Amino acid sequence: MDESQPQGNIGAQPADMSGGMPPNSGQAWDGQPQGQAEAQPQMQQNGVMDGAPQAQGGMPPQGYGSQPGYSEQQPYPNQGYPQQYAQPVAKPPKKPMDPKTKKLIILICSIAGGVIILGIAALIILPILLKVDYDETYSKAKELNSAITSLDSYDSCRGVVDYADSTYTNRDSYQKYVNNCVSAIEDAKKYTDEVKGTSGLRDGELKEKWDAYMENYDRLLGMYEQLVKVYPYWHEYKMNENEYTKGTDWHKKATEEGMKNIVKPLTESGVEEFEAFAKGYTDKYVKYVMAYKKRDAAYTTWVDTSYSSSNYSTVRDAYYTAREATEAALKTWNEWKSDNAVDLSMGIVLGASLDESGNDLGEYYTKFYNDLYSKYLEQSMKNAVRDWGV
Repeated sequence: MDESQPQGNIGAQPADMSGGMPPNSGQAWDGQPQGQAEAQPQMQQNGVMDGAPQAQGGMPPQGYGSQPGYSEQQPYPNQGYPQQYAQPVAKPPKKPMDPKTKKLIILICSIAGGVIILGIAALIILPILLKVDYDETYSKAKELNSAITSLDSYDSCRGVVDYADSTYTNRDSYQKYVNNCVSAIEDAKKYTDEVKGTSGLRDGELKEKWDAYMENYDRLLGMYEQLVKVYPYWHEYKMNENEYTKGTDWHKKATEEGMKNIVKPLTESGVEEFEAFAKGYTDKYVKYVMAYKKRDAAYTTWVDTSYSSSNYSTVRDAYYTAREATEAALKTWNEWKSDNAVDLSMGIVLGASLDESGNDLGEYYTKFYNDLYSKYLEQSMKNAVRDWGV
């Protein structure tokens, strides 16, 4: 044998490609003697003949697929065991979950579910909550507008002020003004609170005008509440005076106590200006009335005294003295009254007049109400177009 040919290699002799290996019976193969059989290639441990041509990628060429341990699915033998006898690898048992971890997972899932539900609810509810409904606001604002208008009406709060000094307005008529004013104040409070809770105030422009109204609301409505309480005291004083001084001879029956009772309502009013006037009235006007009463009596005595009477001059002088005292008392009263006259204009006795600039509650409210009315009409027209399908 040629030593250049390696042992165990069949060299240039190709393997039989007919579909199988010849039986290893010791007989000659392909014309070779029996003694050469041992030179035949042996199966290596990987099942491929030594020197057999290899297919590209390490796969044996066609014809070797029938060798034991080969298959199309598994081209290499399963460690020498038939595939049907391969032992499956047992999976390790699952480790039980820690109870704390399980509770944590449940808690997280519950929270996540709640967040999702809240998110869905928010998507549904928020548009409803944020919707601006001018109709709702306008329906309440109309009632408030009537109340604000009534505050400045002569049948209501303004009548309480302007007719307080009138003796032609009897007590029953004046009390109607008082009652109407009280109702207007209560309605203003009620409907102001109702407008506060309406969705129309989500409109920025309306909210700005509403805030301007509310900034002055407490202060100015408080003045109306005060005037409707104190002005009736003045009207009662005027009615007392009118009744006490009826007729041309009322002074003849006048007494200091009776005169003081005329201004008693003013002393009970709690208003500084009213109380000061009552004090001046009793100090000066009552003194004048009492002086006039003496003068009138002296005059009557003088007229009834005979000119030839011995005391005629005494009676006459007594009259002149009483007359001078009366004139002095009247002058004192008139001067004091002029210097201390009570200004009854709209709320001035409360420290500020409701007629002054910046003290008109209706002015602030009208700006809000007119703007609201415009937006209400615009929304109503849009709704009508939508409903009519135009």
